[in-house]
Amino acid sequence: MYRIINRCRRYSTSPGPKIVLVMRLTTVLLIACMQVSASGFGQQITINQKNASLASVLKAIRKQSQYDFFYDGRIIPKGKFIDVNLKNADIDEALRSVLEGISLTYTINGKIVTIIRKTPAEAADSGQVAELIEVRGKVVDENGKPMSGASVFERGSRSRTTTDEQGEFILRNIEDNATIFIAYVGYHPVERAVARDLGTIKMERATGKLQEVEVFNTGYEKIDRSRSAGSFSKPDLKIMRNRTTSTNVLSRLEGLIPGLSSGSGGQSGGMVIRGSTSINAATEPLVVVDNVEVPNINYVNMQDVEDITVLKDATSVSIWGAKAANGVIVITTRKGKAGEALRVDYDGYYSFNGRPRRDYLPAWTSSGYINSQQEIFGLEAAGTTYAAASALGLLPHKQVLWDQQRGLLTAGQAQSKLDSLSQLDNWSQLDDFFVRSAAEYNQTISVSGGGKVHSFYGSLNHVGTRSNVPGERMNQFKINLRNDVNLGKRVKLYLNSDLTNITSSSKGSGGSGTPRYQLYRDAAGNALNINYISPWGVFVPPSETMRQDYQARSRVNLDYSPLLELGRRSQRGNILAARLVGGGTIDILNGLKFTGTYGYNITSVNDREVLDESNWIVRRDLMMYTSAPTVASTPVYYLPQFGGRLNTTNSLDRGWTVRNQLSYARQFEDHWLSVMAGQEATHHQGMNSIATYYGWDDQLQVSRPVDFATLATGFTGVAGPTGTDGLAYNVGGGEGRASRRSSYFATAGYTYLSKYTLNASWRIDQSNLFGLDKSAQNRPVYSIGGKWALGWEAFMQGFTALNRLDVRFSYGITGNAPNVGQAASFDILESESNANAVGGAGLILSVPANDKLTWERTRVYNAGVDFAFFNNRLRGSVDAYIKHTSDLIGTLFTSPLTGYASVTGNFGDLQNKGVDLLLNAINIQTNDFQWGTSLVIGYNRNKLTRLNINPPTTGPAMVAATMMVGRPLNLLYSYHYAGLNGEGDPLARRADGSLTSEPNVTMPEDIVYSGLTQAPWNGGLSNNFQYKNFNLSVNIIYSLGYKMRDPLNGLDPENPEFNDRWRKPGDDSRTDIPRYVFLASENATRYLWYYTYAHTRVLNASYAKIRDISLGYDLPRFVVKKVNAQAVTLRFNLSNLLIWTANDRFYDPENGVARSRPAQGTVSVGAHVSF
Repeated sequence: MYRIINRCRRYSTSPGPKIVLVMRLTTVLLIACMQVSASGFGQQITINQKNASLASVLKAIRKQSQYDFFYDGRIIPKGKFIDVNLKNADIDEALRSVLEGISLTYTINGKIVTIIRKTPAEAADSGQVAELIEVRGKVVDENGKPMSGASVFERGSRSRTTTDEQGEFILRNIEDNATIFIAYVGYHPVERAVARDLGTIKMERATGKLQEVEVFNTGYEKIDRSRSAGSFSKPDLKIMRNRTTSTNVLSRLEGLIPGLSSGSGGQSGGMVIRGSTSINAATEPLVVVDNVEVPNINYVNMQDVEDITVLKDATSVSIWGAKAANGVIVITTRKGKAGEALRVDYDGYYSFNGRPRRDYLPAWTSSGYINSQQEIFGLEAAGTTYAAASALGLLPHKQVLWDQQRGLLTAGQAQSKLDSLSQLDNWSQLDDFFVRSAAEYNQTISVSGGGKVHSFYGSLNHVGTRSNVPGERMNQFKINLRNDVNLGKRVKLYLNSDLTNITSSSKGSGGSGTPRYQLYRDAAGNALNINYISPWGVFVPPSETMRQDYQARSRVNLDYSPLLELGRRSQRGNILAARLVGGGTIDILNGLKFTGTYGYNITSVNDREVLDESNWIVRRDLMMYTSAPTVASTPVYYLPQFGGRLNTTNSLDRGWTVRNQLSYARQFEDHWLSVMAGQEATHHQGMNSIATYYGWDDQLQVSRPVDFATLATGFTGVAGPTGTDGLAYNVGGGEGRASRRSSYFATAGYTYLSKYTLNASWRIDQSNLFGLDKSAQNRPVYSIGGKWALGWEAFMQGFTALNRLDVRFSYGITGNAPNVGQAASFDILESESNANAVGGAGLILSVPANDKLTWERTRVYNAGVDFAFFNNRLRGSVDAYIKHTSDLIGTLFTSPLTGYASVTGNFGDLQNKGVDLLLNAINIQTNDFQWGTSLVIGYNRNKLTRLNINPPTTGPAMVAATMMVGRPLNLLYSYHYAGLNGEGDPLARRADGSLTSEPNVTMPEDIVYSGLTQAPWNGGLSNNFQYKNFNLSVNIIYSLGYKMRDPLNGLDPENPEFNDRWRKPGDDSRTDIPRYVFLASENATRYLWYYTYAHTRVLNASYAKIRDISLGYDLPRFVVKKVNAQAVTLRFNLSNLLIWTANDRFYDPENGVARSRPAQGTVSVGAHVSF
């Protein structure tokens, strides 16, 4: 039995031992203590080789001698080749001959040979003193781009560094016979024999894609992965760039980051990282672009993005203070590289999806609907009179049935009319007039380059969108430019500027609220009036008789035609957003650096809606504000009789950031130390205003005067549904909100032997969003974390399959500030137009003061492991965390003597627990074919531990509750449904087992818990295949473990399942849908909530969906050269292709609990060309 015991577990060329190294070391010590001589054990060694590597010669000696060899593989110079001529030599003679002239020595104890580097004294004695030199070089990727953050070190020593942003490095005091090793995660390692100038070193990608990078950006500093205990994640940018489902950068992160849910899985609102840490304040993560917080991510072009880092635990996010409890997403945009030749890139795609499907959800046919309405009409006719029914607009089939009821039509005549309606179907007209196929194109041209002093990156982006709604379009133009200047070796300056302009337009809409038999155009092509669905605002459409009365008194035509209304409204929006980020660094001393970051952003939003004179809303309001008591009266118009209306909405948001910081980072032999401290000030101010202009002439751009004083106080004789009226809403006004913050921060990091790391951070924020009380303002956030590179320990060297094993722990405090305008230290008054106020206007208390209000405080515990096996073919990380949030912001009820019922304050506590898992595997890798898989799993469960509100005291209140102490947020309670009684009324089972159909008798203990409406499990599965020039990516997203109520209610006559309701005694054995009751008085004796909110109507909302499939093809080099390009890639994408749902109703839970269609499948084609 013989072996080489090799400490270089990462790059060993021979198999490792099968027992742990600790046992071997024990054996060595025992043998040494026994003073056993090695000379009597060995066999004779005969080797005759020329120009053989030292490693191969040692291997041959080991085989012939059957000795075990113990050495660090990194000290064996790979570039060392020797001639060997040994004949019947013993082990001592062989080693002395082979190692002659090399800075290595050996010892023999028993059957173990230990090889180590000679000390300087030993080398001097043997005349082998190596010259110490300075080694320089530059590391680039396969495309020639500089690689920042690559690890560079001397084999067998602790001399190491990392490449800078230009990919350059310097190693000092290196022996001239040493070997330099360069490593970068996701790339093959490179070894070079030492030289003063190693020149440009190109690294080759180890897999089909870069799965992780080694440097993370916190927005304040870049941190080497090996020197941070934080929980960071990075997405696959190639998948993100190829996605065409959205132009929003954050939405493309879906399924790529553990712990991140992106508006799916029942999550209301937008993106959430590691669960909700708030109830009433912000729940979305803080977004940072180029180290500056941005209010809106919609203006970032994905093709301009260089890097994305997601910060999740306290160690990584606490530097952002009282706004980072929800996590931080740091986006870095592209810039030019020093020494890069001029490069031009084009990237574009065109996507298309068809009309929305109308048959996705159950729908009546015209004949089925009319038959159902005929069946229940008798119940309605028995419960009311035609006079009462005709006060409202009647659907055509109802008018026919009432006319038959009143004797105006015979049964045969009525049936003939109903049969005629049954033959009609408006779906084709709906598709022709109100929906269309949607399309989008997105094109980006970028130019980059640089020299030693100046580098630049610029891009021009155009996005054009045509939605499924006719007349609705959007165009976006974006210019981005970054300039970097090096003023000598110590001063670097940059300026990043981008300008975005978005224009949108739309027309009128219609086509909703009608039965399927209602056509919009007759056979002759004339638009039909459909007055029974006209939009009357807070009023329901009146009967035809009443409508004609209003029309006669006001002399205003009140016909409503959805088709004609399409051309009577136009909306145009314009957004202009500008962002400037500048700054620089000054290298003051060795390791000491000043960094300044200065940002300014401004966004102007202008929306303009024009309703022409014939628009139905303009005509309706003219009638509503007309005094005409009788038909014979002369109308008095309080709004202009001629002209349309102009509604404008304008907003202006401005913000700036000033940050100055000093940092110090340096290696001291085995110690790495980095510290950073600074000050930051931010300001954000938003103003918005609205205005309405009556009697608007869009050609002349003028409006007509209005007597607002009279309108504010009201008048009598209104020709509409009310007898008196006044202008109850503002015709103009605005508001402004501002947030200011001043902060001080510091971080520190220490690493020993590249294995043991400590991180700490501290920050204090003072803001106008908090109360003025000192207890509210002086609350620092902080964090501390530790990391142990367990895989580097000596006792782990025997595990040759292991490439990385890091253990991380962190604890810290993060915060979540109140929303702007949510609370204040002083009372905030707001103006309000009111007919009862003197002069028609007054002031109301909008926000009561609370000087004790503070930000929500979250304590975060995190433990994580980073690992890699089998030459990095299986790699990933797993994190477990606990988040305790206290001082939740919410409503505190006050004494009635204060003059207001409640105030915004701190009222509860919340806990989140979860696990994040990321696995990346290279399943197959050959010269022509590669298959890689990435699995993302995020689990989160929260629980409300304290809440300053009274718990529900009745069953109905319990069912309506969404928050309960001891339960998760977004919970779902239901009645324990027991089916129907003999009369077709719903029954609920109580806690004692009894049944009831009576309303308002259940208690909280009678209610059953039905689960969560937010998925605790979220993630994605990506498979990437590469065969020669072809690349295929299949990406699946999923949300599991949550519930939803059935959005289709069998009590709704518009739902075909209404046909399955209870009709006669005995039906309770075949259906659980209650009988139909028209009379409100009869309905009051039973309780339909027992059915509507029944536990049997709760569905499993889990789903998985193929979000996108992307096929790419790289044109061959000989083809590319013909068009004078460097690379050409063609792409074909399919999005929202297939879905699996756990519910047998085949609802798409991603669209929420409302009755809606699933996301449309999209087809897109695109290309990327580099010159």
